[in-house]
Amino acid sequence: MENETTLNPVSELLEIMKQLQHVLEEETQGVYKHSNEKLKALAKEKAELFAAYTLRMNAQRDAHLANEEAFSPEERTKLQERHVLLQSAIKKNMLALSVAQEAAHRVMDVIVQAVRQQRQSPAGYALSANGSLLGTEGDAQGVTLNTRL
Repeated sequence: MENETTLNPVSELLEIMKQLQHVLEEETQGVYKHSNEKLKALAKEKAELFAAYTLRMNAQRDAHLANEEAFSPEERTKLQERHVLLQSAIKKNMLALSVAQEAAHRVMDVIVQAVRQQRQSPAGYALSANGSLLGTEGDAQGVTLNTRL
């Protein structure tokens, strides 16, 4: 939003939508590439852009309600085209975040179940009545996680 003062309200909104789409696409890629530091930085930028987007959208809605001719046909077409692109980026972003959240929940469930199972098993390396070690047969389980989404 560098040239905010030189842009008309519709151009400002279009620029914010473009920037927001870019940030959402970057965040989506960051989720798939596990770029946690990048995701932290993008979260703040995304929140700021969504706030600016909401503010400008409300202003444009009010302007349109006050005057049906508030937008030229060209501006209306540009807004509609950018809206389609932004909605697509939002959907992809939400899907990526949802998948990542589900994967995190599943990992936590596996860990919780393993801890519960371990608590129910006999302690450590105690000897059974016949002298064999308890807790050594079939208790060790490897867990392999696919880190790609």
